[in-house]
Formats: sequence, structure tokens, C-alpha cells
Amino acid sequence: MTMTTPPETLLTRERIQSALAALPAREENNACRGAFTQAAVLVPLVNHHGAWEMLFTRRTDTVENHKGQVAFPGGAVEPQDRTLEDAALREAWEEIGLPPASVRLLGRLPLLSTITGYCVTPVVGEIVQRVVYQPAPAEVSRVFQVPLDWLADPQNWEWRWFTRPNGLASWVIFYQPYDGEVIWGVTASIVHSFLAALGWLEASHPPDQTP
Repeated sequence: MTMTTPPETLLTRERIQSALAALPAREENNACRGAFTQAAVLVPLVNHHGAWEMLFTRRTDTVENHKGQVAFPGGAVEPQDRTLEDAALREAWEEIGLPPASVRLLGRLPLLSTITGYCVTPVVGEIVQRVVYQPAPAEVSRVFQVPLDWLADPQNWEWRWFTRPNGLASWVIFYQPYDGEVIWGVTASIVHSFLAALGWLEASHPPDQTP
């Protein structure tokens, strides 16, 4: 895997929007064939004078799914959500107190499916206002940010053969710890999807053989 990251000063909001707009149409994605619950997550970006970071949450040990894992704000689409973007913004407001008006939407990433039965649409947005996050105590134990250039460095992640509690095993992306947090699984796949869209990483594929 080669890293093709250009200098961060070249990454602009407009370039991100253009890269996301160039992705294949939703109808061409076969990731969610079958009975899945529609869900959306917000992939929040923060631009510190040209140095871009991605925002994550760590889920509490009391939530129903993905206990204690690093995630993006998000959840199932509800009847009041007019669009997937509405769902992602609503969940971000409920989970970490991120006002919808503080987010400039930039586009969508390809669909992903989860082992818990969700068809997830990642919605990318830039946080354009200063925000004091207010994590929902029952859902989120921490909010933190990671530089995009660190996420794009192939020395910081690897494919691992992972066996889940239900006995199912597969190749999964795991990052090295960053500030005590480990990004892996679907969240790591979304990160790679975004970086590949930018051209910062080649499209990553799991090894051909099981260990």
C-alpha cells in the first residue's frame, strides 16, 4: 500500500466536494443487498488553517451495539428525517451536541453494511464554527480528533484476521492506537473510503487468503 498524500495545504473544501461528487452513484453500490435498516453517520472534518482533522467518538459500554468502540456520530434513520443528511446531523446533535448549523455538508461516501444489520451512508461535513461538544452520557464517553495525514500513513494501520463474539471471522482494518484510542472495523473502512476518494490512499483490499 502506497501513500499518495499531497501537502495538506492543497486540500480544500472545494477539492473534497469535487472528490465526493465524482464517486459512483448510490444505485451502483451493492453493499446492502437484502434486509438492512437504513442508517447514516456524520464524518466530521475540522480545518485548522489547512491542517485537516477527522472527528470521532468513543461509545460507552452501555449502548446496545458496538460497546466501547470508536465510531462516527450516527444511527438509524427515523421517520422525521427527510434525508440521510438530516439523520446524520440529528444524530450528531443528539450524541455530541453538534449544532446542525455548524456543519457544512460536503457529500456522501459509498454505502457500507454492518454485521448488526445496518446499511450505512457516511455523510461528510466540515465543522465551520467553534463548538463545545456535549457528549450524551448514555451514548458517548469521549470526543476526539485525529489528523488526516496520520490516518493516511500506511505505517499506522493494518489488516487483521478478527473473530467476533458470534464466531464469525474476517479481515478487518485496525489502526495503531492514537491518543489511547483504536480505530477499527466499519469506522476504519469509512476512513479509508474517504482517503481513497481524495487520492490519499490507494483503494485497500483485504488479503486473499485466510490465516
